[in-house]
Amino acid sequence: MILERFPDIQKLTKEERVLLFCELQDVVVGENELINADPEIVAELDRRIQEYRQNPSRAKSWGEVRKRLRSLLSTGASE
Repeated sequence: MILERFPDIQKLTKEERVLLFCELQDVVVGENELINADPEIVAELDRRIQEYRQNPSRAKSWGEVRKRLRSLLSTGASE
């Protein structure tokens, strides 16, 4: 198994593993997939990354989002 060849992967935090997954996915899929992407989706992603770059302090970590979602689900609240 690949994980056995790279034991340091086991030492990564969950968040680091998610980032590694995303990086590996980018390598496997590559830029060629963007050629066939829906132009509206690409435009929205470009808009969102630009918004983030202008004010990164407004961004929330996955941990914060997950905590908020769990809170909403456990209370049955909706927004």
